[in-house]
Amino acid sequence: MARQQLKLATLPDIDGGKLAAAFDISLDAAIQDCLDRSSDTRARKVCLEITIKPNPDEGVTDLIDVEGKIIAKVPARQSRIYQMQTHPTGRAFFNPASHDDVRQGTLDEAKGDGNDKKN
Repeated sequence: MARQQLKLATLPDIDGGKLAAAFDISLDAAIQDCLDRSSDTRARKVCLEITIKPNPDEGVTDLIDVEGKIIAKVPARQSRIYQMQTHPTGRAFFNPASHDDVRQGTLDEAKGDGNDKKN
C-alpha cells in the first residue's frame, strides 16, 4: 500500500485499525453508560490524543514518531452515603433498611409485634 497522509480520515489505517476500533468501543461505552445511568447528568468524555515528536535516531530531521491514544472517562459509580455507628473495637455498623439513620428500628423489632412466641 502506498504512503498515506496523516489526517483524521486515515486513522483507521494505523496499527491495523486498532486505534479507530478503540475509539469506537470507547464511544459506544460512553453512550451505553448514559443509557444505563440516565439520571447521572455528569459528562462522559472520549478523547483521541495524538502525540507527535521528532525522531532524531537516524540523524535526519524529516522523521517524526506519532502515537495515538484513546482516553475515555465516565463518572465514577458510587453508592449513597450511609450513616454508620462505630464500635470501640474499630468496627462500623450500618442499617441496610435505613441509609440515613443507623438507629432506625424496623417493625419486626418493635415490642408486641405479634412475633413473640408464648410458651
